[in-house]
Amino acid sequence: YPECARDILDFMENVDTKVCHVWVTSRPVDAASILRSCDLFAEPYQLAPFNYQDVRRLAEGVSIDPNAFEKAVQDANLNSFLSKPGGTILMLDLFASGRLRDQTRLQIMDMIASQFVRESRDGHTNRADEDSDDPNRLIEAARWIAACLFLSDHKSIWCGDETGCPREAVPFCSFLNSGCPREALAHVLGRRIFEPLSSDHLRFSYSDTLEYLAGSWMADRLSHEKIKSITSTDASKVTSITARTLAWAGA
Repeated sequence: YPECARDILDFMENVDTKVCHVWVTSRPVDAASILRSCDLFAEPYQLAPFNYQDVRRLAEGVSIDPNAFEKAVQDANLNSFLSKPGGTILMLDLFASGRLRDQTRLQIMDMIASQFVRESRDGHTNRADEDSDDPNRLIEAARWIAACLFLSDHKSIWCGDETGCPREAVPFCSFLNSGCPREALAHVLGRRIFEPLSSDHLRFSYSDTLEYLAGSWMADRLSHEKIKSITSTDASKVTSITARTLAWAGA
């Protein structure tokens, strides 16, 4: 559709990710109907619009009361996962199984992180047949990456040549001094817990996951005073990081 080219280019300039699919239809169609008929995790994607109404349609499509679902997600303080189709479907699964109601937020976030590191971005669950693919090692690698990003106030990871590293990213080599195996660090970047911004540029798929993993890493290793000293140049961040760390530690 040549007449659509300008609209598509305008859309592509404003999406969050630089690698995406665009569906062009000859008539109006709601996002939920497309999502039910495609493989959500086969490749990075962006579908516009995905909004409040689409969340409700997806719930209704699997015979879940959208009002009860939205309240449960809000009560668990997990609204950010409804910003994307994949997160919404995961929340629907947790709701249908009763885990969204019966588990604490800490337990739910642990389940989400564990699920995300088990699945590669092609949607297949990983078989842990190598040490570097062991889910526990992948979680530890993700926790280390999250802590580095959070404490250094960066938002993403750069896996290409260091000379091309964007200002907001941390180069991959910076994560290698932790004692965490290089293979585990490299493998976890291919899991669904991360999403690509370009072929060499990645970020956590959801900010809540980054904060949970960073907070749990700091709670295990750093004292309250140490966290304050690390972030003493920014009083607002001291409060934020300390509060999240103590919350995820169950304080």
